[in-house]
Amino acid sequence: MSEKLNAQPSALDRIPGKIEDTLSRTRNRRGVLKVLGAGLASALVSGCGDTLLASPGKTPTETPTQRPPRPTNEKPEPTSSPTAEVKINVSPTPESISPFPLLTADTFLTGYFGIGGEKVISMPTSAPDGGRQVKETPVPDLFRYAADLWDLTEEEVANQLATDPVMGVKFSFAAAELTGIEGVINFEEAFPQLKDVKIPRFTLGTLPQEKEYEVAINSAPRDFVLRKGTHMHVLGVFGSVSGPTAIVAFDDFLRTPDGSPKMELVAIPVSLERPETGTSLVQLVRSNGGLYDAKTQLLTLPNGETLVLPVIETTFGEQLYNACGVYFMDEIGKNPDGTPILHPRPVVPRASPEFVKEVTEKNNVMAIAYGPTENHSVVMTSPDGKTQLAEVTYNKETNQWEWKEIKPSTLELTLTSLTPELAVK
Repeated sequence: MSEKLNAQPSALDRIPGKIEDTLSRTRNRRGVLKVLGAGLASALVSGCGDTLLASPGKTPTETPTQRPPRPTNEKPEPTSSPTAEVKINVSPTPESISPFPLLTADTFLTGYFGIGGEKVISMPTSAPDGGRQVKETPVPDLFRYAADLWDLTEEEVANQLATDPVMGVKFSFAAAELTGIEGVINFEEAFPQLKDVKIPRFTLGTLPQEKEYEVAINSAPRDFVLRKGTHMHVLGVFGSVSGPTAIVAFDDFLRTPDGSPKMELVAIPVSLERPETGTSLVQLVRSNGGLYDAKTQLLTLPNGETLVLPVIETTFGEQLYNACGVYFMDEIGKNPDGTPILHPRPVVPRASPEFVKEVTEKNNVMAIAYGPTENHSVVMTSPDGKTQLAEVTYNKETNQWEWKEIKPSTLELTLTSLTPELAVK
């Protein structure tokens, strides 16, 4: 049994050039929820502790800067101690009204309704004088760019955009990346339904540990590698078990031979009582000259622009969290000169609830853990690591990660860490 889981010019101004190459390669319901649970609202203004980021779902489970340098041999050590990542269902209760803009799954299902064909939309971009301007952008160009950034086909982008709100979020991040703007990006003119979707984008010129790159041990996917020079995009925050959590995205120019960008969806804590225990939104913003007030949710970007971050409805936040994946497999080996070989698709997806339910029931296990192995795979085990349930490996022919059930006696691998969570029955 197996399961297959699927003030410099903007990108638009750079055509012809790298982005044009990328494009040619790859070329109203308004029922927004207005009610937010009292528990979520209080969590978003309370800050968070030093516990590692918990998985909060029902699943079992103005311009791009110089590209970041290629990684060197010096690599931050991933965490080696087990982490308690217990998943608990947090349901909102209609008891209070959110004082902040609210993003729901419906925001993104309706926001791009009717987009397609050969129409042209008005997109903000950075202007030569460092300001902003509006350019008429062909919709097919935007679809091609989004497909290339997220390793999808244009058809997959179109199909998912109509049915999956997570794709709506990814499409929004891709549109923000295409503008090349550093600051708050507003797409209301292009997509009137998305008036509450404003994407802050800025360069990580400095990392909290002041290195070229560092490992975010408390991120989803776990051990996400942050590199100096990447661009950070912020969607909003939601209340998880471990505290306020931010849904963000980063571009990555290192995983393709020609240096064309890719993007990764990531969840990180908003703040930490002990910064040394992980990487948070507050740390990343402060390291680059910005500020974030957790009580007012006011984000001040390095260029001085401000934005009150929206709240992501809890259930949708959980969905986005799970879509971030379970582990970030940055490397798949070393070159002869010792430099790392970067994985072309580093995000290991979570096994589906149906698959987890089947293997846990068969082995009479009530909870699971995910742990990376020394052969660049990830294993699903019991929380103590003694009962091995499944392994995910990368299929180079299909370019997909595949989960397969294993017998406990057939796998003899050393787990470097474990991330426990509840299994769904």
